[in-house]
Amino acid sequence: MNTEKIEEFQRYFKCHSKSKEYMGHSSKVHSVGWSCDGKRLASGSFDKCVCIYTLDRDRLNKEITFKGHGGSVDQLCWHQTNPDLLSTASGDKSVRIWDTRVQKCVATINTKGENINITWSPNGKALAMKQRVAENNSSVPGNAIAVGNKEDLVTFIDARTHKIEAEEQFHFEVNEISWNNTSDLFFLTNGQGCIHILSYPDLKRQHILKAHPGTCICIEFDPTGKYFATGSADALVSLWDINELACKRVFTRMDWPVRTISFSYDGQLLASASEDLLIDIGFVETGDKIADISVEAATFTVAWHPSQYLLAYACDDKDTYDRKRDAGKGRCPPSKIMTTTRPKSPRPIVEPKPKDETIWDKLGTLGRKKRIKEVQEVQTEGKYAIDSPGYATAPVIPPEEYKLEENEEMSLIDQNAYTDSKFLELQDVLIEWINDELASQRIIVQDLKEDLYDGQVLQKLLEKLTGDKLDVPEVTQNEEGQKQKLAVVLAHFNKVLGLQRLGHSKWSMETIHSKNIVAIIHLLVALARHFRPPVRLTENVSVSVVVVKMKQGQLIPERINENLTTEYDDVGMRCERDAFDALFDHAPEKLQIVKKSLVTFVNKHLNKMNFEVTELESQFHDGVYLVILMGLLEGFFVPHYAFHLTPQEVDQKVHNVSFAFELMEECGLKKPKARPEDIVNMDLKSTLRVLYNLFLKYKTII
Repeated sequence: MNTEKIEEFQRYFKCHSKSKEYMGHSSKVHSVGWSCDGKRLASGSFDKCVCIYTLDRDRLNKEITFKGHGGSVDQLCWHQTNPDLLSTASGDKSVRIWDTRVQKCVATINTKGENINITWSPNGKALAMKQRVAENNSSVPGNAIAVGNKEDLVTFIDARTHKIEAEEQFHFEVNEISWNNTSDLFFLTNGQGCIHILSYPDLKRQHILKAHPGTCICIEFDPTGKYFATGSADALVSLWDINELACKRVFTRMDWPVRTISFSYDGQLLASASEDLLIDIGFVETGDKIADISVEAATFTVAWHPSQYLLAYACDDKDTYDRKRDAGKGRCPPSKIMTTTRPKSPRPIVEPKPKDETIWDKLGTLGRKKRIKEVQEVQTEGKYAIDSPGYATAPVIPPEEYKLEENEEMSLIDQNAYTDSKFLELQDVLIEWINDELASQRIIVQDLKEDLYDGQVLQKLLEKLTGDKLDVPEVTQNEEGQKQKLAVVLAHFNKVLGLQRLGHSKWSMETIHSKNIVAIIHLLVALARHFRPPVRLTENVSVSVVVVKMKQGQLIPERINENLTTEYDDVGMRCERDAFDALFDHAPEKLQIVKKSLVTFVNKHLNKMNFEVTELESQFHDGVYLVILMGLLEGFFVPHYAFHLTPQEVDQKVHNVSFAFELMEECGLKKPKARPEDIVNMDLKSTLRVLYNLFLKYKTII
């Protein structure tokens, strides 16, 4: 049965996937949406305007442009049952409700922050809106739903009285919000790849689903009420059963972060789009591909018609779109609204018949084939350029080519180092660490010298590790621009490392840009030692370096041994000395009292589930008790599929502890100083620090 449907859909879209373009705005379109009766399409743009189109058979006619917002219109949504009412969220700190019958704004609600997300409840009685606010505000009522990170606010508005009912601040990143189809549950997606589910209207937390390893960007509900889908920065679309809250299948055909998704009116098709230059249409029940709609630029919003297979979407302008830019950020060129159309009336699909070709047709065909072949060759060359390591074989430069000034010197690594297993292992560890840090940005480093010398990857690594945004160009083509950017990046790194006054003799802008592998590794090792990522650096790695110096017109070589790493005996995250350091060093007898108090604290709660702990370091090392303890302390149930109940492998234990740390942060605790690996390795000091933080917050809970 499903096979027949899939083939039917595939034949249909093969013949009816024509797109029409409509120039409606002077800047990028952020959002499109159909009215509930399907007679109107609305679009909101960076140009601060809302355009309304009417659908006349197979074409759109522009009806009116709404103006009044003082900032970009980031998202819009129609009333679920009234086809004349439209709401918009804007960066001007206001929400507006428009009536297409009188063609004007009928209500303006001022809010505290820049609005970026808006949704109307299916019963049409409440309006929820997500805001980004500049300052924390802890005085908001406690009976509100709050979604987002420490700068995110959700405000609930009574759509009949146009008054704000509730608002509250949360302290984790939130990307999209939505009611389910029956308006009794409220969903939000966050930056940790989770879906938070709250009951409505009492707004109590019901579930936290770990949906994706990457940022969970968007969420959409199936019109039939059976499924909901989420799109993520890991380029995946997940389909979830609304009743079982279980992931049924995953759509994996995208290569870039999924920005927008939409179900067809009958719930059979799911459209998803990103920066892949295509819109993927999949069959919901099996996940099979139905069709690809080719686009010429990044797609930021898609919306199925409420009663037919008609898809509206908006893209960046093809002439100014930059594929290399960061996902989600870009220019604001004139944008287009496009629709894929269906025939004016149903008719059978007729396969085209071959026709007799004249000699001119054949010559034209040969010419087209030649041009197609040329294009394919260019595409193949470009694909190789993208997928290849990105560097050519380094030429052997004879000594007479070295041009050094008097007393100038240069360093050359002994080529035997590239056969040293410890040196190669250290490079692999550093590459794996960088790739893990930058995985969300889809950056892959394959060679430290060739990929880091220009400063672009180092800039991304700095911003990821420190959270600081550097005011430097994203891409620099010429050597001078690369050096200027690299100098800024290294100056910031030196400041973080406490070397801002004198810098560091082991690396510099000149040595990094000249692809000196020793200088690059020295920098990366220093960063790894400072930020303590969950990697183990290869110890006691040294290489032989030849330093050549120009003295009195002659090159004077000197061979030195360069130590890249030493032995490291410290464990745990880099942190200031605290009370536990003092206890371990000077008062071991008091340490036993602290351990006994913490054992009493955790058992008071774990005993509710007939669990008991006697050894903190050994019984918490797999993360199971940590996860269960967080659920007991906060009063929520953690689904068993979210973590490993009987972990055997180290990776499973690290996952459990990391998940427990995420729960702690979401519940308002500071990020633990310890690494998950330290807990798994049964480091007592790290375990005590984590449990003591829980004790401080929850010691009064019975």
